[in-house]
Amino acid sequence: MKKLSIYYIALFFPLLLLAAVFQKSLLPAWLSISLLLLYVLLYRTWLDGQRLIDKGLINKQERWKVITHGLRAKYFRELYLDK
Repeated sequence: MKKLSIYYIALFFPLLLLAAVFQKSLLPAWLSISLLLLYVLLYRTWLDGQRLIDKGLINKQERWKVITHGLRAKYFRELYLDK
């Protein structure tokens, strides 16, 4: 996922779907909150880790360290700004 535009689509599309679900109250509150937590904790961690792997900044074994070791902050520019 080296292209920044594809990364942003993959980043925001599920979030927009979750926002629509919240707004329309299509699911019970506990399920909506669970989906939001899954997005933040699992999906975003995997997505950010995959982008860093594709750019050669971390290896596959370090993917899940993105959530605990603050790699999002360390690689902020590479994740969100650099092509």
